[in-house]
Amino acid sequence: NTGPTSYQDDMVGHLVPRGRRPLLDAALDEGRIVREGDPEWREEVPVRVESIPVRRDGRVLGVIARNTNLLTVRTPSRLELTYLQSASDL
Repeated sequence: NTGPTSYQDDMVGHLVPRGRRPLLDAALDEGRIVREGDPEWREEVPVRVESIPVRRDGRVLGVIARNTNLLTVRTPSRLELTYLQSASDL
C-alpha cells in the first residue's frame, strides 16, 4: 500500500450489483479507465473514483476502483508514481 487507507475493511472481492456504481459499470462495459464525473460524497468527504478494468486475453474480467480523498492534499511518493505508471503501461 502506497497511500492512506480509504476503507476500514478489506474490499477485495467485494461484488457491487449493476446500477449501484455507474462508473464501475462503464469501465466493465466499455473496457476503459473511467475518471470523469463529479466526486462522490461519503460522510462529508469528497472522493474521486477511478474505475479501472482488469483484463485477461483481451477480455474484461472485473474492475478495480481507486478512491482518492480530496480533502487531504499530499504528494505521491516515487514508489506510488512508479506503480501508477506501471499500471498505465499494462
